[in-house]
Amino acid sequence: MRPLVEIIVADICGLRFMSAILYNEHGRQVDRIVKPVENERNIKYAVIEFIGAHSIESIDLRTDSEVVFKAFLPVLGINVAFTHKEELASLYRVFRPGTEEYEVIRELWITPETPSPLLIKKPTRWERFKTKIKGVFNND
Repeated sequence: MRPLVEIIVADICGLRFMSAILYNEHGRQVDRIVKPVENERNIKYAVIEFIGAHSIESIDLRTDSEVVFKAFLPVLGINVAFTHKEELASLYRVFRPGTEEYEVIRELWITPETPSPLLIKKPTRWERFKTKIKGVFNND
């Protein structure tokens, strides 16, 4: 049995993430990665970097991402299989709200949107005057 890599690409809060798990020849999990990716090129580079970090010459790759499937189908030494989302449930579990992994992902990469200081509307002179007058008459 050859090493197996399972890869998914998921969108969370408008950001795209790649999650991958590497299993050795005996079926034991060796490595796991979650990485933000911006576009298709970054997805390909992230997969190559993940596989290359383990010096693997030939692997089986399972994915539900068309980008990964199409990119690695013609590569020698990589046997690519397109699978259903249900078969890769362990990878999708990382992106479920409430899990420890999701909280870490949210803390590291997903920041709450705060309005830019340039977008905050400053009151005009007339609005400030009206507010001041209302305050005077409401304090009776």
